[in-house]
Amino acid sequence: MKVDSYQSKAKSAGADHVSVLVKSGEPVDTLPPEVKDAVGTLELWKTLDLDVKEPRVGLDVTAAIADIEKQGYHVSRVQVTTTVKDVPRPPEKRA
Repeated sequence: MKVDSYQSKAKSAGADHVSVLVKSGEPVDTLPPEVKDAVGTLELWKTLDLDVKEPRVGLDVTAAIADIEKQGYHVSRVQVTTTVKDVPRPPEKRA
């Protein structure tokens, strides 16, 4: 399925990246008001070809296609977390 991916300019619900996917060529101004309010200003990022056989980082392709077919859009929220661990120093070698 060919889709247009729009990125939100605002962070939403703690997510680092929020995007809305719609069928390619469909206008995003037809999104429900509650979705528009939740995602804020959208900017076209790129056109993607979604295929359930080709996984994508941060996107459940099967769910995205199902949502787009059912309601005309899919909202994707990605949160990136990092963990810093203190690694013990190895013992010093004695001469």
